[in-house]
Amino acid sequence: MKIKSVPRKKFFLDFLLVIIILCLFIVLSFSGTLDYLNWKLFDVLVVHQKSIPEYRDNVAIVCIDQKSIDFYDKEGTSWPWPREFHGRLLRYLADCGARAVFFDIIFSEQDIDRTGSSGENSDNEFASAIEETGVAYLAVSGQDAGDKESFHYDSKWVLEETELLRRFHGLPGFKSALYPIPKFMDGASGMGLVNLLPENDGIYRRYPLVSKLGDRYVPSIAFAVVKDLLDKDTFGQRVLNNIVNKSIADDEGKIFLKWYGKGGINPDGEVDYVFTYYSYHAVMAAAIQEERGDTPIIPGDTFKDKIVIVTDDGIATGKT
Repeated sequence: MKIKSVPRKKFFLDFLLVIIILCLFIVLSFSGTLDYLNWKLFDVLVVHQKSIPEYRDNVAIVCIDQKSIDFYDKEGTSWPWPREFHGRLLRYLADCGARAVFFDIIFSEQDIDRTGSSGENSDNEFASAIEETGVAYLAVSGQDAGDKESFHYDSKWVLEETELLRRFHGLPGFKSALYPIPKFMDGASGMGLVNLLPENDGIYRRYPLVSKLGDRYVPSIAFAVVKDLLDKDTFGQRVLNNIVNKSIADDEGKIFLKWYGKGGINPDGEVDYVFTYYSYHAVMAAAIQEERGDTPIIPGDTFKDKIVIVTDDGIATGKT
């Protein structure tokens, strides 16, 4: 009898161990500890697999940096600048041959009146430039609070529901959106969400290609621009097919972020960066010089065939 009880005792001990492990797994799952460990492992892999940055000349960044803010402060124009500034910049970039100009700024309110200038007229100048150039893309911000959006331009950006989009589960969802003012949306080539959501530990590791606004599918700004600039066949082969086979996006419609490289140029002039940054005021100076017939400080073909991002999210370290 004693010999027979040993296997039974071992069975109950093994069973108890399995139950303990299962309970521990459930507790760790609900507490988010497993997700935390997975993300930390991902961070380690990304660091060890970091590739050598290669210069890319298809994107240029025009930065509203401190140098530009200080420059216009001295000229008597404080931030936020009149919207007609953006209109003049946009016309110049379009004349230089830029394929798309994305303003990483949400123009959700009308411009303000200033001494000697009307906010409405300033907005009209920018709106005319948006419509006439045909290369402007505008930012939209998804909002968690509020009713369904009271104003939208579906044809400008809402994606047609497809089997590909329906296969995504857990897409970021928003109840409403903060839009640019209507006169800007009228002429815009496209719009896209600029929301970037962190993981539970507060670190940004993924970028959503598509989100849901109410019951509709809407693109990120990157997805919107690429969709428009690539022809249908190329977009299908290079983007949609890779989404289907999950080589560029997960089941939540997000792509993993990897460090692509810094911007700027080193003091010796040797290229060691990925994207070139230009200070906003330098590009505006080049536009004025071009109008006067002078040699611009930035060559006229600098922005030809490029996607240009106008942003106020950083300090330029570029050559101008």
